[in-house]
Amino acid sequence: MKTNILGISFFAATVVCAAVPSIDPASVTLSISGAPMVTVQYTLANAPAVVTLAVETNAGDTAAGPWVHVGDHNLTRVGGAVNRMVRQSGTQTIFWRPDGALGYIDAGKIRAVVTAWATNCPPDYMVVDLEAGDSPDLVRYYPSAEALPEGGLANDVYRLTRLVMRKVPAANATFCMGSAPGEDSRMSDVEIPHLVTLTEDFYLSIFPITSGQYHDVNRSGFVVWNDKPARLRPVGDLSYDMLRGTAAVWPAEDPEVARAVAPDSIVGKLRARTGLDLDLPTDAQWEFACRAGEGRALYNGGETWAAVLDIAWVNTGGLKAVGLKQPNNWGLYDMIGNSWELCLDWYSSGLAYSDGSPVTDPVGPPTGSTRVARGGAYSVNTFAEARSAHRNSAPPDRTLVRYTWRACCPAVAK
Repeated sequence: MKTNILGISFFAATVVCAAVPSIDPASVTLSISGAPMVTVQYTLANAPAVVTLAVETNAGDTAAGPWVHVGDHNLTRVGGAVNRMVRQSGTQTIFWRPDGALGYIDAGKIRAVVTAWATNCPPDYMVVDLEAGDSPDLVRYYPSAEALPEGGLANDVYRLTRLVMRKVPAANATFCMGSAPGEDSRMSDVEIPHLVTLTEDFYLSIFPITSGQYHDVNRSGFVVWNDKPARLRPVGDLSYDMLRGTAAVWPAEDPEVARAVAPDSIVGKLRARTGLDLDLPTDAQWEFACRAGEGRALYNGGETWAAVLDIAWVNTGGLKAVGLKQPNNWGLYDMIGNSWELCLDWYSSGLAYSDGSPVTDPVGPPTGSTRVARGGAYSVNTFAEARSAHRNSAPPDRTLVRYTWRACCPAVAK
């Protein structure tokens, strides 16, 4: 006999990180009202924490399982103390409105998995609502792209009014930056191969910042608001100085000085809107994220112009909507082609770039005349310019329709 979800068994899980918050499995309870609406309660200790929900089903008759995840795409209609920072310890409530047959399953054959994530070890996806103001829902967290509500990434809201950021697994990761000596079309003087170790995870926006998102933050007439195709394209006509301010300093011995930006700069306004330590990525962060574990010329493993066309808008004559080409292994789109993405570092070549020695968390040379631009643009028409290792330079005060940026911040929930 099928029953409404009422006698569900529960399991609480905790991600293992420093200063770990916890959820007592015995504290997890469930009640149900019409439709059905499932209410899950749990007790959180050692707050603050980011809390997420998963649901598992069991075709067997014992608590030993096997238990099977129903899929994050079935958990997009949830609310309450879930998918966000929970700042107070104590009893918390989650609401879930299941779809279809999930609302009517044999009692004892479905359970909730409530996970508490330490603030220094948040979930893989962070979504910033650029229109939420001071709402507690300004920043939300999800364990996967499939868990994003309202249709997920297929919904243009994630290109227009919400900023989706992916956690890049960079903590204590070492990769070879630059191009291998045998790589086709390599530029040896500015792509000297060397080992780079990054010590911290970071969030990176999965799309370049679009004109729609820029308009939300800058409140300018930069783009005609009813021209949706234009709003879905990377915002262009930017410069490094517009993004961070003409007096901004990078690098600097004092990290706070290095990260400081002008309040009226684009990054400054976005920081004020979100409360997040957003900035441009470093040259090394950008290349690590672009490669997504792939050491060959292209992040899809290809080595031909046809493989470039699978991942990039190139030789098109103009900017295109983001997110329509093949992403890399970490779900980052448009890392190659469409628009040049500005980075924090001063541009350099030869020994000023690298002598081939291993480095940790590089910040680029102390001075220079141009900043690093990565990823190519719609004007790219050679294989050399489309490779993950390719580097270009941009005068800090120069604006081009092909110059844009991708938001980056530490992977720490705030």
